[in-house]
Amino acid sequence: MQLKNLKVLSLANNFLSGGLVLDFGDYANCSLQSLSIAGNNFSGTFPGSIQLCQELKALDVSRNGLSGRFPLSASNARQLIILQASSNKFEGEIPSWVWQLEWLQILDLSDNNFNGGMPLRFDGLLVLKGATTFLTLYISEDGTYGIPVEFNTVLSYKGAQQTFKYISHTFGFISLSGNSFSGIIPPGIGNFTRLKV
Repeated sequence: MQLKNLKVLSLANNFLSGGLVLDFGDYANCSLQSLSIAGNNFSGTFPGSIQLCQELKALDVSRNGLSGRFPLSASNARQLIILQASSNKFEGEIPSWVWQLEWLQILDLSDNNFNGGMPLRFDGLLVLKGATTFLTLYISEDGTYGIPVEFNTVLSYKGAQQTFKYISHTFGFISLSGNSFSGIIPPGIGNFTRLKV
């Protein structure tokens, strides 16, 4: 399917299967801001064409059967706030671009086959370190506030699931559990002032 003008696409929690093909046409950039295919039966590799989406803020491909290496290049997708790819079969090292997403607040790569070491520095993750703040705060009619997401964000922690409609600007979440990492725990992890244990 061609997605050149589409802003939000949620196909989450269906019974979709097969390989995942994203076609952004002949354009250098796509308009997609939120993509969720979570909770399906997609298989194969994740298409590298996602790097064309400069406006992408939320990407959730969790709970599928995607495999292979995570896209090695997503240098244009620098506005990501939410990156969820848990419960797949991704392997290899986490690509370096992930650690350079300065607006990232939620990173969930748990329950995959990632391996290798972790970077010693996390200088690119500015929001999680508290080095920058959002210029816009959204307040809804019911008094909740934060960054609105176009689809509900489900986070799992120790078997409990919680669904978010808004992501508070003070909230940070990283889950890398259930992989095959080795080496030391990077000392830079202590600089994430927005993470709560």
